[in-house]
Amino acid sequence: MALHLMSNENDHVEVHQVDGFMADDVQGALQEIYAASKATKCKKFMFSLSLSPPKEATATNEDFDNAINQVEKKLGLENQSKVVVFHEKEGRRHAHCVWSRIDTDKMKAIKLNYYKRDLNTIAKDLFIEHDWDLPKGFEDTHKRDLRTFDLDEWQQAKRHNLSPKQIKARIQYCWKQSDNKASFKTALEHEGFFLARGDKKSVHVAVDWHGEVYAITRNTGQKAKDVRARLGKADSLPTVETIKSIIKKEQSALHLRLQKELIAKHQMQSQPLLTQKAELVTTQQDERKSQQATHEARQQHEQQQRQAQYRKGLHGLWQLVTGRYHKQKQQHECEHKAGLERDKKEKQQLVAKQLKTRQALQINLDTLNTHQQKESMQLNCDLMANYKNNSTEHELKTAFTQSQKLSNHARSTSPEISL
Repeated sequence: MALHLMSNENDHVEVHQVDGFMADDVQGALQEIYAASKATKCKKFMFSLSLSPPKEATATNEDFDNAINQVEKKLGLENQSKVVVFHEKEGRRHAHCVWSRIDTDKMKAIKLNYYKRDLNTIAKDLFIEHDWDLPKGFEDTHKRDLRTFDLDEWQQAKRHNLSPKQIKARIQYCWKQSDNKASFKTALEHEGFFLARGDKKSVHVAVDWHGEVYAITRNTGQKAKDVRARLGKADSLPTVETIKSIIKKEQSALHLRLQKELIAKHQMQSQPLLTQKAELVTTQQDERKSQQATHEARQQHEQQQRQAQYRKGLHGLWQLVTGRYHKQKQQHECEHKAGLERDKKEKQQLVAKQLKTRQALQINLDTLNTHQQKESMQLNCDLMANYKNNSTEHELKTAFTQSQKLSNHARSTSPEISL
């Protein structure tokens, strides 16, 4: 968790708060939570939450703090030790908060009953409070996006640079276009998947060319009984291991070579934008360091000026006796607080400006990435079609060339990617 929170995969990482620990760093704080848990039987001793505003929204530190306070109050985590870290990536800013669940006074874990329901309520209230467009799932649970995915599904697709939503959309498309087992199997194969039997005999799954397994129920949003009603029992289907053996046999050297060619092509396409991104991130990091140094120097200078106003000797004693010293001290404390608020506002303005610039670049990166993902999936579909027809290597190469021409044509008619 600590490595994830401080990961350099992000453009910027800022430790916002380390509260209630002897340590002042993230690694040490989480180690303290673990150490406290050893005096209990609690296995899940941390509660981790990600706060991610909508893509187009600009949330201040106060907005994040307010959301965290609401969560603490609702879940009973007030006064618990916590770590808050800000991440900036792909032009978006979000926060991670990790609480200790261990109540060190009672040496028991705080129960989190129905926390998902409570968090959903808070999230909806925050959308309304900030006048953000409500996701369809908040407006009507029946309108929720069935292609939503969890962390395991995301990592599974990320291993092969494919979009989880694209995968789910293709499987759902096959389901909608079919009305029985044969038509569904044909539709899946056309999209680059094999229909197979899962670890449990009654479970239907799809297996892609990489050997990744996707549950039909989860990816179509259908109940198990509805899947069995259309596809029948899964007992007669080949097992996942059988399918993987077939895939291993059929993935010829040509398949691997074409994939390498496509990867090399994508890397060449992406390099200019990635270079621009790296340069932009470095520039923005330098700007923040420069601003921080300016703020520290200015605060030190202002503090020296205020200190110089205090008289010494008899004059200083006279100021103390007459009460002028205390009035002046109060004034200086107000000036110091105002200076900190000024610096905080300037920092927030710089962050907002940099996010806007980063978002503009991210649009180009997302456009290119979407196009490359479609090419990768199209290659799998082409190879699947040729596998079914027992095509020769020449025919496979011809099909790949044709698909590349189609992809190039599609790119030429799409909005230009600005480098």
